[in-house]
Amino acid sequence: MSAVENEGGRGSARAVALASFIGRFLVIAITTYLGLLAVTFFIGRVIPIDPVLAVLGDRAPANVVERTRREMGLDLPLIEQFYIYVKSALNGDFGTSVLTTNPGWVQ
Repeated sequence: MSAVENEGGRGSARAVALASFIGRFLVIAITTYLGLLAVTFFIGRVIPIDPVLAVLGDRAPANVVERTRREMGLDLPLIEQFYIYVKSALNGDFGTSVLTTNPGWVQ
C-alpha cells in the first residue's frame, strides 16, 4: 500500500468525523435557539401584566384596547402566536418597539 492510498483513507475518516461534528453542533444550536425562543415567548405570556394595558394605560377606551389587541396579534390562539413569533425570529424580524417605534434589532 502506498503512502498516498493510506493518507486518502485517513482523510476520508477525518471528513466523516468533521461532518458528524458539524451535524451534532447544528442540531444542538438549533435546539437551543428554539428552546430559548419558547422560553422567552412563554415568559411574556405568564407574567400577570396585560401588554395592551401596559402600552395604552388602564384608562384607554375598550374599542382602542380591542383594536390594539388585534394589531398585536394577541387575539389569536396561543399556538398561532408562537408560530408567528418563531417564524418572525427565524426571518430576523424582531418586531417594533411599542415605546420607541424603532425596529426590535435596533434596541
